[in-house]
Amino acid sequence: MTKRHCSCPKGSDSRQNFLSWAGSYKSVSRWFSRYNLEEMLDENDGLVQLSGFLPKHVAEGALEIVQQVPEVQWNATSADDDVTRNNIAHGFLSTKDPSAAPGLEQLLRLFLVLMPEELHTFSVARYTQGHHINSHDDRAYTDVQMEDGSIIQCSRTIAVIYYLTKNWKAEYGGLLRDCVTNKVYIPEFNSAIAFRVPRYHEVTRMNTNQPRFSVFGWFLQPGQLYELFQGDDARAESAGQHEPQADSEAVMRPTGCQLSDEEILNASSSHSGASPGKRQRKVVSASANSPHALSTLLASKKVLDRRERLSRLKAI
Repeated sequence: MTKRHCSCPKGSDSRQNFLSWAGSYKSVSRWFSRYNLEEMLDENDGLVQLSGFLPKHVAEGALEIVQQVPEVQWNATSADDDVTRNNIAHGFLSTKDPSAAPGLEQLLRLFLVLMPEELHTFSVARYTQGHHINSHDDRAYTDVQMEDGSIIQCSRTIAVIYYLTKNWKAEYGGLLRDCVTNKVYIPEFNSAIAFRVPRYHEVTRMNTNQPRFSVFGWFLQPGQLYELFQGDDARAESAGQHEPQADSEAVMRPTGCQLSDEEILNASSSHSGASPGKRQRKVVSASANSPHALSTLLASKKVLDRRERLSRLKAI
C-alpha cells in the first residue's frame, strides 16, 4: 500500500495550529487560568520561570511566526553607556509592529491574558553576533495614549520574556545573568520568565550568528513608581555605590554582575538541567527598543474583559 504524503509545508501547519488555538477563547482561557502571575511572583521572591509556557504545538507555530519576520521589519537599536542620558550599552534587533509577519499580532496579544486588567507593551526580539545588554534594572516611564487622546505616564512593574530558541548552548552567549543571585541561565525553548521591576540583570554578548528569538515586554501601572537615576546618581548606581532610598530594596545593587567568562559558563552549566514543567526561579532581560527610553503605545481606557480581549486574537 502506497503511503500518502501531505504536500503542505510543515511550517504552514505549525502556524495554522497556532492561529487555531490562539483564536479559541475556550482553549486560551483554560490554559492561562493556571497562571496567577502576581501570586507566583510573591511566592518566588519576585521572580518566576514558567517552563512549557504554551502547549508544545502552539510554541512550534509561534517560533515559525517570529522566524518569518522579514529583515526589513527588524529595527536595530544600540547605544554606549551614557549616564547623562540614562543609557546603558546594548544592541539587538526588535519589532513591535503586529503586521510584520502573519500571526504576529495574535502572538503578542496572548501575553495580555496573563494580566488582563493591566496596561502593557510587548515586542519580539532577535539577537545575533555581538548583541548584548549591559547591567540594568528595567526602570522606565512609558507615556500611554488613551482612546480619548489623553496621555498618562506609567511605570514598568513586571517584566516578561518568552524564549523561542531551541537547543541553545552556553558557548553561544546571549545568556541571562541575574545580578541579585549571581546565577546565569541558558535560554530554554517555550519557557517564560517574569520578574518585578526594578531588578538588575544583563544579557551576555552573543558569540554566534545563530539567531536567538524571544518575545519581551512589561506590564505597566500609572504614575512614577520609582526614581530614574540621572548623571552622577546613575554613575554611582551602576557602580553599586548609590545610597538606597528608605523604601527601596538593598538587593537591587548590581554588584553580582562582575563575573568572568569562565565563571559565566560554569554558572550556566550548573543550572541547565531544569526538568520541563517544574517552575524554577530565574531572571531574564526584557529590554525595550531603548532600555530607558520613553515610548508611546495605544491602550484602552476601560478594562476589557477576557472574552472581549481574546476575540481579537483570531486569525486575520
